Amino acid sequence: MIIDSHVHVCPREMLPPVLRDFFDRNFPGDYSPKSVISRLDRHGIDKTVILALDWARSHHVKALSNEYVAELVQEYRDRFIGFASVDPLKGEAAADELEFAISDLGLRGLKLGPAFQLFYPNEQRCLPVYKRAEDLQIPILFHGGWTGFPNTSVKFGYPLFLDDVAMHFPKLSIIVAHLGGGFSERC
Repeated sequence: MIIDSHVHVCPREMLPPVLRDFFDRNFPGDYSPKSVISRLDRHGIDKTVILALDWARSHHVKALSNEYVAELVQEYRDRFIGFASVDPLKGEAAADELEFAISDLGLRGLKLGPAFQLFYPNEQRCLPVYKRAEDLQIPILFHGGWTGFPNTSVKFGYPLFLDDVAMHFPKLSIIVAHLGGGFSERC
């Protein structure tokens, strides 16, 4: 079985204008569920992990909510595996939101984007989220490195900050997407 571990299913109308414009310029095309499944079929991929995006604090939008991702997983359970997203700077409240997404919505992991969500991965306020993920035995997929998106800051995406997280949570499964884009030779 071939599983793609990182796909955003984001119909254009769900994106805020600044991201819609960015996608139109850089990634034109249809990112609806049926279009994504068509691409999977074309490339011989059996399943994919689809990702929620909680940018409420940083960009004033929950671009792809946990509930939306859970609905897609229910509808396309033979093709999609869902990962939640929370704002880790909300501490215990975010940890509770994560537990709800895993236990009640049936999502299977956590997606965090430090450069998008504007936080350092090793900030103390994030620790309750990491602890809860470790307790739930779910992986955290971190966007690593450069983004190219507007209103993001690459300084938060430096993968070396994840060393502190790994040291404090040795049983936590950490995935760094994009090979730490822009920093891979320094880490």
